[in-house]
Amino acid sequence: MPGVATLGDLVYSPHGIGDNCKDPAVYSAAEASLDVFVNTRGVVRADGLDRPGDAMEEHPFVGCEVGTSTLDVGSLNVFVNGLGMGGLGDAYGYVHFLTTASIDVFVNGPDPVE
Repeated sequence: MPGVATLGDLVYSPHGIGDNCKDPAVYSAAEASLDVFVNTRGVVRADGLDRPGDAMEEHPFVGCEVGTSTLDVGSLNVFVNGLGMGGLGDAYGYVHFLTTASIDVFVNGPDPVE
């Protein structure tokens, strides 16, 4: 079961945006729900049918354009403010992956072994 993603969790970016941006880097989840919290931090939400999900931090590189991405896919059956809840391993822009999340609140996946 992946941990729930919250504001400030880390996002691995394999590259910047633009032809000259090839260096991997780590950024953070920059937007989240203002009224649904896990461990005192807003929960990250994925793109919906009628509105974008929450964005990751802008990631500038020397000689490259500045860009950001919204969380593409989250839970298909757990929703926050009408959008899928984000979790560990979910992606922004299909290539920037959440690498940290809550260690004690989980979403979806198989039941833990007791």
